[in-house]
This record gives sequence, C-alpha cells and structure tokens, in this order.
Amino acid sequence: MAMKYLSLQSSLSQYLFTNPGSCLVSANLSSLLNAHTWQLLTTEEQNSCLELLPTVDKVRLEDGTHRIIEKFFDHNVFLQDSLRDFQDDLAAGHLLPQQAAKAEQASIDRAAGRADDFKDAQFERYWGEKQKLDSGVVAGETTNLKLTTMIAASLFEVGDVFKYLRTLRDQHGQKVTVEKDCEVVSIHYKASDPKGSSMSFRIAPGRSRYLRAGQDGIVVDKVLSLGALETTCLDIDETIPRQLRTNGNSWKVFRLQRKTTDVGSLFEIRQQNFSA
Repeated sequence: MAMKYLSLQSSLSQYLFTNPGSCLVSANLSSLLNAHTWQLLTTEEQNSCLELLPTVDKVRLEDGTHRIIEKFFDHNVFLQDSLRDFQDDLAAGHLLPQQAAKAEQASIDRAAGRADDFKDAQFERYWGEKQKLDSGVVAGETTNLKLTTMIAASLFEVGDVFKYLRTLRDQHGQKVTVEKDCEVVSIHYKASDPKGSSMSFRIAPGRSRYLRAGQDGIVVDKVLSLGALETTCLDIDETIPRQLRTNGNSWKVFRLQRKTTDVGSLFEIRQQNFSA
C-alpha cells in the first residue's frame, strides 16, 4: 500500500511540474513561494535550493553553510521573472519528459558536431541571398536595408520565430525583462512593390512568452518594420507604459530561430547581408 502511495505521489509530482495541463500554469506562484513555505522545507531541500542561487542571495555562516538573505521573497524581480519563465515553459510543453530527452540528445549532437551541416546550410541560405537584395543599397550601408527588403529577398519562412528580449524600467524604477516569441504565420510578398512586403505574426497574450495549450494567440497582420513589431510586443505585455519606453535598436532585440536553431540577431543578419 505504501509503495502504491509513493508511486501515485511521484506520478502527481511529475504531472504538476512537466505537463501543460498542470494547475501550476495559471497558479499564483508568488503566493506559494514565501518565507513561511521556505521553512517547511527540510534542511537538505533548502541546501539544494541554495546551491542554485547566486552569492548575492545568500549569506555564508561561520560553519561554512549558507542561509537565504532576509526579504529574499519580497519584491524580488528576478524571482518573479524566473517563475514566469517556468510557467511559460510548462505551458508550452517544454518540460515534458520527451522534450527533455530531445533537448539532451540535441546537446549531445551539438557537442559531437552533428548540427554543423544544418548550420552551414542555414548560413548559405541567409548569406547566399545577397544577389537577390536591392542593388540600390550600397554595401556597408546596412541602415538602408529595411525589413521589407529582407522579406522580398525571401530570407524568412513561415514557422520562423522572432524572439524578442529587452530589459526596461517600470514606473517603480525596477528592471523588468520582457520576452515574446513572435511566430511567422504568413508572408506577403508584393512583386509589384517589394517595399510593401509584410509578414503576419502570432504572439502569446499578456505577459506570457510562449503560447499556452489551447490558446490561439494574438495575430498581428501586415508588419512592415521591427520597430512596429517591438511596439506591439510591449503593448501586448502591458508591463511598460509607452511613456517609459526608451529608444533602442529594434534590430538588436530580436533573434531569429528556425526549427529550434538560433540563426542570430536580426542586426547580425542585416550586417552580414551587406558586409563587403
């Protein structure tokens, strides 16, 4: 009977921490992780958690052990971001056992150089498109290369993900990191007017980075520039009011992912296409 109970408990724990249908996806984790619940952990469990924390979040005692700093759970922006990342990964199915196995195998393959052929093919796919680009743009003048020109050059594919990541300060002066995965759902190329070419993206609602199970997401049509896409990401996230958004280079805050492979930032892709 005891073994059956332990097996059930283990299965429940695995479901809670790996399955997209887990109640933890929508739970208020901040209310679950606090100074009181921390004391419910055993010393061994606390030490395991402390090993994951940076030195600034713990105090070294005379006997060589550590304890968590006071008020660690109070207004900890980094903890809140980590909890949100966990919920996003959980909702997206990234923590499922089969996904973990795939990630481990991918790591082994990368270490063995088995991904090199794919990377080389993608490199040629992007950097070999120079002859298709607007001949009116002088090499090196990368600021003249617009997103519409890259769309017209067929540098992007449906299914590509523009990964947005930027840290800004909110109305309280606290640093907040906003992350959004923008999936390309359609590409609209205008042969008669390449500068009018655009893309449509699907973006998760609210502060979610990934689309959660059952979500249709927010479809943003006719995107002509990265600046417009960044504004849309921040508007959907709603954390940073428009008046607090400082100017930045939108080309540097988006990275392109294709079939789980990071191709590079849009800034790097633009630079490479017009390097001498």
